[in-house]
Amino acid sequence: MLLIHANEKEGFNNVNYATMMNQLGHIRYADNRDPLFREFLDDLGNQVEVKGLRWLQVQHIANIMHAIAKMNLRNDRTSRILLSQVEIHAEHLVVKGNPQSIANTVWACAKLGVASPNLFSQVEKHTETIVKEGNAQSIANTVWACAKLRVKSPNLFSQVEEHAETLVKEGNPQSIANTVWAFATLGIKSPNLFSQLEKHAEKFVQEGNPQEIAKTVWACAELGFDSPKLFAQVEKHRERLVKEFNPQEIETLFGRVTR
Repeated sequence: MLLIHANEKEGFNNVNYATMMNQLGHIRYADNRDPLFREFLDDLGNQVEVKGLRWLQVQHIANIMHAIAKMNLRNDRTSRILLSQVEIHAEHLVVKGNPQSIANTVWACAKLGVASPNLFSQVEKHTETIVKEGNAQSIANTVWACAKLRVKSPNLFSQVEEHAETLVKEGNPQSIANTVWAFATLGIKSPNLFSQLEKHAEKFVQEGNPQEIAKTVWACAELGFDSPKLFAQVEKHRERLVKEFNPQEIETLFGRVTR
């Protein structure tokens, strides 16, 4: 794949760079010592430096950021250029982006541990549109990013609470677990969200994996939310969960359930 860039880089455009970076992100690992990878990454950084971030489309930027985070390239020169430019052009990225591109961008910042106050301020400013037009997964990734970076975004979390029924009904166990984890991590009470979780506890536990279930049980306990149906379903599926958990996870999960 990188040979294509090495042989044809003079003809590479913004779409080519974004597509290749996205493909590399799916691999999740690239050897920084590989001269072909270094050449590609340096060339991308140079292009952004010379032409500016808006040379790339908003979706391209989100895909590139997502790939950078997956490959854990925080300290790379190209990553620093892009992260800096994202913060500068945050308003443009949020206003012109869709909920998925916004979620991918803030997720990348959180995954890399990079605070981006202007970006998250713009998310907070345009929360209503993000939640109204987003799906359960994009919203979950956005609130997860806020919690990971300890960004309290009152408008965003208020909108999630307001739309909790839809988000739980349409979400999968991963998106639900990440959403309730975000609320608990920031210490934000969310009676509607946790009530909807309790209402759909049977489906959640049946379809969820141990990590998702443990994260959710922790969130309930952390916020002091009594969830008898959820805990009953965990007990019902104890045999399966015990087989899939490690000993520490078993103690953490069932210790909280039986308190």
